[in-house]
Amino acid sequence: MKERIKFIEQLRTLSKVKNKESTWISDLSDERIYDIFLRLRAHENARSIARYVQTAWKINPKSSIQSLSQGITKFRLRISHLLIMTPPPENATCDVDLDQEFISDITSVRMERMALDIEARINKIMAEEKKTGIHFPYLNRDIQALASLRKSILKQKDWELQHEDLIQAEKEKKIKKKFDNLMDTLGDEGRNRLVSMTTRFLEMVDKLAVPMERNADGKFVRVDEDN
Repeated sequence: MKERIKFIEQLRTLSKVKNKESTWISDLSDERIYDIFLRLRAHENARSIARYVQTAWKINPKSSIQSLSQGITKFRLRISHLLIMTPPPENATCDVDLDQEFISDITSVRMERMALDIEARINKIMAEEKKTGIHFPYLNRDIQALASLRKSILKQKDWELQHEDLIQAEKEKKIKKKFDNLMDTLGDEGRNRLVSMTTRFLEMVDKLAVPMERNADGKFVRVDEDN
């Protein structure tokens, strides 16, 4: 959830670039900005999106479709580097020699989040179609994309099961790198203070810890030190 909020903030920032004209998109809610991003990522054209937001969302009802679509075109250019963030295609293969950054960033968990986003969007569009009577021409494409993504998720999960050691090694490598960077940032004095505080913390834990054991019901109970 935090990743999505951070991503939407990035989209909003790009919709009103400093020293450049802001687009009407910058005034939209987070949900609608993200919806426009998904439509652009699905290769829906600017005029189609403009027609939809004006009719379904009642955005700038007195403006022309051309005017609205110009705002969308500007927004698309500003987020062009983000529009490449698409799920891997259905026929993507997962070989051992995959780029390590790909292994770290594309996981079944992240792909599941993508699928949930697409599914939520489909449900929302279907509800709006029922409410407004306006047909969304790219709904079938979204449904097909969701089906393909679900298949890719199954393939990704299968690959992860077959390469658990490789994935774990990459995770440990990233953790070590972050730890080493932290230690370098602290310097000698900072490291000595960290060791001192950690030692003190462990001493307090040992002193104040309450002995526990698991009983026959599987619950933890306090150990009577007199026994």
